[in-house]
Amino acid sequence: MRVLTGHVGHIMVAAFSPDGEFIATGGGEDGTVRIWRTGLGNVVRVIHAHQGGDPISALEIGALQFSHCGRFLFSGGSDRAARCWRVDDGSLVKIYHRRGHRSYISAIQLSPDGRWLATASGDNSVLLWSVVSGKVLKKHEACHGTHVIDAALSPDGTILATVGVNSNVRLWDHRPGWLQGVAGPLRPLEAIDRMEFLSVTFSPDGLLVAAGGRSSSSDESSTVAIWRVFDGKLLGRLNPGGILADPLSGEVLTRPGEVHTLAFSPCGQYLGVADNRNGSSLWNAETRTLLATFPCSRVVAFSPDSRLIAVCEGSDFEGSDRLRLLGVRRAIRLRENLATPASKED
Repeated sequence: MRVLTGHVGHIMVAAFSPDGEFIATGGGEDGTVRIWRTGLGNVVRVIHAHQGGDPISALEIGALQFSHCGRFLFSGGSDRAARCWRVDDGSLVKIYHRRGHRSYISAIQLSPDGRWLATASGDNSVLLWSVVSGKVLKKHEACHGTHVIDAALSPDGTILATVGVNSNVRLWDHRPGWLQGVAGPLRPLEAIDRMEFLSVTFSPDGLLVAAGGRSSSSDESSTVAIWRVFDGKLLGRLNPGGILADPLSGEVLTRPGEVHTLAFSPCGQYLGVADNRNGSSLWNAETRTLLATFPCSRVVAFSPDSRLIAVCEGSDFEGSDRLRLLGVRRAIRLRENLATPASKED
């Protein structure tokens, strides 16, 4: 396990480089992006990325993504702009803001060919930008009832998923030719009543989409739902805040919470979930069984080889300036050992 420290204030987001050599983190108060060497845990670059924004969320960095070649890093923050940085020297390459968002940027997604960039925002829109020219190519407006909290692009770039408060997951058509036509919403996913989704992600093969959030019913429990993309069928739900009250009856109690981040591992075997009150958890993506838990409630990101998971300490909305890099298999073995009673010698 390695612990990365250096931010002033809590860490909002983290992203691994495509080769896994680096991990980038974005601060919630200091407005900096820090690039760390994954193996050693040392800082190799500090970028003063987003300086200014709304008084309530000034300096927050809410989105990070490396380019597919690993030479560039995209960031988005509360100053309503997205930026592209050169990883080797931290220099600014381009700002994406002209005729852009009117509120903070909550998510960034890069197309598979690296030619366009999607940014989601609190102004209830998603903008598609030309990476090279910085011009807006397409705009999705009125995506949800209020603001767009998170967005995810399918691995082949043909579907964009968005989530917002008081609304279900929406899928947008980005198949070839979408720039020339009207990129409207696709078939709806099977609805879930009394849910507010705050995060969304696709499986590596693009066959599944998962969303996490909270129940709007009286228990306000955290929930993750998984759908099949091609027909929108709900395959199952996870309860990260569940407590096994009675092992014999299988009765499960729920605690209030919110799933702010979730991610499939690149190998497709695992699903990582960050619950702001109940900690982070690791699940088998196929069987939807719990594999491991961590006393960390923010930021879930997997290394490209699926061997490491990045989680941030902190509870509720306090967050932390400490990011932990944990071995996935070691965490699973530890939980298995704790769950297995020790054998008695004769």
